[in-house]
Amino acid sequence: MTALQTTAVALARTYVGIREAHPNSGPEIDKWLAHVRCNPGDSYCAAFVSYVIDSAYGGIVGPPLLFRKSASALRLRDRNPELEVDPVEAKFLLRTGEPLIFIIPHGAGHGHAGFAIGLHERLLTIEANTMDAPSSRAKDRDGQGVYERDDRHFGDVSGFLRIA
Repeated sequence: MTALQTTAVALARTYVGIREAHPNSGPEIDKWLAHVRCNPGDSYCAAFVSYVIDSAYGGIVGPPLLFRKSASALRLRDRNPELEVDPVEAKFLLRTGEPLIFIIPHGAGHGHAGFAIGLHERLLTIEANTMDAPSSRAKDRDGQGVYERDDRHFGDVSGFLRIA
């Protein structure tokens, strides 16, 4: 893993356990939303990803950051096409310990994003605005906090991005 990947995963883990004080709002959540110029109450999964990547990069000396932040999970993919990884490569990278950003579409222009940190039978993830236990797709983008999960199906993911 690169220094950025290691730092991003470690930082994302520090937020596991953060819960909403109000729907899609709370001290940390509001900070993530402000980072992508959104208001308390907006969906925050992509804001979490963007905040973690930008914060992790702040402590790394290296080439310019390639990642372009977004408040929208689907726009993360659109804004970062050079970071996209095909599914075959994503499986290999995840099984060998390289974390990626995952994106799951939910129709009507909505989606969900988080960090994929491994792959065994299911994806191992750290994600925000989700639930702790397996939930219906409709609930996956409107949860209550930040959780580390091990129940995502690889086939539900429509795209993966490198953390670079």
